[in-house]
Amino acid sequence: MRELKPPLGLDADDGSYRMGRMRFLIELATAEGRIDDVFELASGLPELIPNADSGDAWPAVMAAALAIDSIAGSERLREDLQATAGSLRRLSPLENAYADTVSASALAPTCPEAAERWLAAAQSWLDLEQPYNRAQTLVRATAALVVAENRQAAKPVLVEAAQLARDLSARPLTDRIATVARQARISLGIDDESVPRAPFGLTERECEVLRLLVGGLSNRQIAAALTIHRRQRASTSPISSGSSMCRPALLLPAQPTGTTCCKASSMDGNSSAAGSDR
Repeated sequence: MRELKPPLGLDADDGSYRMGRMRFLIELATAEGRIDDVFELASGLPELIPNADSGDAWPAVMAAALAIDSIAGSERLREDLQATAGSLRRLSPLENAYADTVSASALAPTCPEAAERWLAAAQSWLDLEQPYNRAQTLVRATAALVVAENRQAAKPVLVEAAQLARDLSARPLTDRIATVARQARISLGIDDESVPRAPFGLTERECEVLRLLVGGLSNRQIAAALTIHRRQRASTSPISSGSSMCRPALLLPAQPTGTTCCKASSMDGNSSAAGSDR
């Protein structure tokens, strides 16, 4: 387990430092998949709480509660964390949001109230403009909705969580969301309106064609330019002789001679020929 040294001027026994250190170590161990360390750190947290300020303790307690919510055999530890949370004050909206999240973590996804409680916690983080914590609670809400066989409601919740995680470049959270999406068979693809996509919904290849078209090149010139680009990139599938580049049919008008229209699929970027050389 990694050791941290307190900053200059801050004692290692300082309650604020100890709580911050504990939260960091729990989140780091969770991100790195060190389950044993997560359990050990979370188990040692309750005994540190009496000597800490509630404002410093809440983030660490929430980190521990979220870290063990999917660990088998952690029921007793969850109860200890709930009891610890019950001893902390909750006077501000921020403290209430921490408390709502920790409380929701005590419920199994199969509990009828689980989804509602997670969504309530997510709303608290939205009101506080804390997107990372909102994304974390939305992922848990998704799991509860899937268990309740409400996949239609689960999809937009998970899509929003994915959007938030990508905007924050939160890689571990993004990976977790992708895992939940696979397990729940929820698509996070470009057909979802809230998921970032290429400009105008085009693939990278189609955008390249569009840039050349705007530059005033003819179909034949674009085909030649793309062939050169492919050779420069050492592509293993160059454009074959007698056919043009793949593009949406509406992007480039058909030429009188020597061109072939290719229409791109709107779902996966694959192309299929819609005409033949004349």
